[in-house]
Amino acid sequence: MPKLLKNIFQILSLKKTFRDHAISLNKRLVDSFLKNLKRNSMCFGIKKSLSISEIEQKNLTSFRRSIYAKKNIKKGEKFTEKNIICLRPFLTNSSMNYYELINKKSKKDYSDGEII
Repeated sequence: MPKLLKNIFQILSLKKTFRDHAISLNKRLVDSFLKNLKRNSMCFGIKKSLSISEIEQKNLTSFRRSIYAKKNIKKGEKFTEKNIICLRPFLTNSSMNYYELINKKSKKDYSDGEII
């Protein structure tokens, strides 16, 4: 179990009168949760058709982020954490590709604020 969780359980055991403890998970429940999560993780790869409301569909792009140039980037320059940033709205390149883009060379010039 990660050290942070162990520390949390130690703190919880010292403050048993705190009102949130009645609804908090204890070590046994967290272990059980993690075991079930690991066992069921194979479900994550299964594609299911999920229905999304019209309002949610309209908001999908406004809540997601794309990768933008934080400053001017020249062709051949490497993308770094100093020259790219993830901002709203999502237009083309998903922010999930951020770390894949780091240390790759730019194929063209980008100006400050331009989408990558």
